[in-house]
Amino acid sequence: MKILNRQPPFIKFLLFALVAITINLVTSYVAGFEKVYTTVIYATGTVLVVCFIAMYKMGYTFAAKLSATIFFNAFFFTFSYVYGLQSMAFIFYFPFLISFIYMYKDSATKTEAKVFTWSSISCILLIFIVCTMDGFDILTKHQQTIMYKRNFLVAFGLSAYYLNEIFSYLIVQMKLAQEASASKARFLSVMSHELRTPLNGIISAINLIDTTTIEEEKQKYSAVLKTSSEHLLHLVNNVLDYSKASSGKMELNLVSCSIEKILSDLEVVFQARFEEKDISLEVSIDEEVKRNVLLDDIRLEQVLFNLLSNALKFTEAGKVVVAVKCVGIKNSVIEVEVSVTDTGKGLTKDQQKKIFESFNNVYNKSRKVESAGLGLSICKMIVDMMGGTLLLESQVDKGSRFYFNITMPLTATEENKSEIIRVGGQSLEGATILIAEDNPINMMVTREFLKRWKVVILEAADGFKALQLLIQNPHIDLLLLDLQMPEMNGYELMEWIREKGLAFPVIAFTAQIMSNEEKKELMQLGFTDVIPKPFAPDELQQKLQTALQKRNQLMLNTDT
Repeated sequence: MKILNRQPPFIKFLLFALVAITINLVTSYVAGFEKVYTTVIYATGTVLVVCFIAMYKMGYTFAAKLSATIFFNAFFFTFSYVYGLQSMAFIFYFPFLISFIYMYKDSATKTEAKVFTWSSISCILLIFIVCTMDGFDILTKHQQTIMYKRNFLVAFGLSAYYLNEIFSYLIVQMKLAQEASASKARFLSVMSHELRTPLNGIISAINLIDTTTIEEEKQKYSAVLKTSSEHLLHLVNNVLDYSKASSGKMELNLVSCSIEKILSDLEVVFQARFEEKDISLEVSIDEEVKRNVLLDDIRLEQVLFNLLSNALKFTEAGKVVVAVKCVGIKNSVIEVEVSVTDTGKGLTKDQQKKIFESFNNVYNKSRKVESAGLGLSICKMIVDMMGGTLLLESQVDKGSRFYFNITMPLTATEENKSEIIRVGGQSLEGATILIAEDNPINMMVTREFLKRWKVVILEAADGFKALQLLIQNPHIDLLLLDLQMPEMNGYELMEWIREKGLAFPVIAFTAQIMSNEEKKELMQLGFTDVIPKPFAPDELQQKLQTALQKRNQLMLNTDT
């Protein structure tokens, strides 16, 4: 029975069809109304059903379903026509139609449903119009009575089974819907609290800055403002990453990079925070791993950042150790074990079972530590994408160890291709940059940074004004272009720029979270690069420098 339950619904339907055909064949011989041609039909039906199963198993699912639909309609119609309505052969249409809901529940398309339903209903109506009550006197009244009872019992049994399966399925779906509703409510409750925490810090810090004239206090409140803003951005990014990963839109961007450098950067970021709690942070990496590998450095850094953040939150004394060990090297592919071990409060067995669930906070009752519970869910999804499995070992009051194994190709060159290109000597001073941005705050922030770099700034609050400025100033050096603007959006303006043959670099300026595929599409449209909002000033400066350097180099090559 367990083997049967593991079968796809369509296969299970065909297996029960085989049972029904066999029962009909056996009963025909027992009752004494077997005929050569009916035996041939039964045998042919058995062979065809087996063929449908084989087709489905080979991947021809639509062909198998369509063929089965045609066969069963022809099968029921033929027997109803030959034996008459009194034989009740048509009654098998009812479990057949009921089983449709079950058979197609996980994979039916609207077209399949319409074809199946209307063809079956048409054949049932045709049977009642064309078929006589007694058929062609092939059976005696006694034999027709036996057929009637047999067909009724078999059809009733199959209908009862499929109805039970449908109701069981509906109950499961209702439970899933209730769980989804509860999860949504839990998400709104948790995220409302988590978002309000950094927002409160931001608003409070701004109010304190406004009401003080002491420079030292302003610096302290500015630090709170920056920390709270980064916390808020981290929460928003986690929600967006979780959404992308859940919908299968998160992608890995494989580059040549150094795990040693990733650990070094994280150590710099976390060192002060660990020292503030008087906790030791230790980083260990095997010599064999100190080589360039092909992986998504940003996603690996995101996983380690979340694991280190959790370790810092739940560790009050002792140390946290980040270790990367070489498991083995074969055919220029290295397998490593990455682990984050802490001496924190640890987790119970029940907490360990729920730790990777979305929006789960194992310390929610105490409220001692604040967490949206998304970080570990995202970590697990990313590690799964990398071909590993995020695992946990933990003991209460002794600490926890999160670890996973991943394999990565070694790259031939030691050059770190994942680093942002540093543009030595390329100054932004005097460059003319047009900012096309409809949000006044974003415009103000971008303008202030460009002023510090002594850039000549042109401003447009919508796409149409940007177009007018481009007509008036066709020799600008670079365009920072928001993709979503009134009057004319960034895509439409970019199309106009390329039609006119304007050759300056255009950088997409967007708050939209883009996949690698979407970024490639932007490059194909003519964009030079993408800067996400909110942006880091260093990243903005570096990307502007890189774009201008490439433009200057291209112009130099053209002149020569």
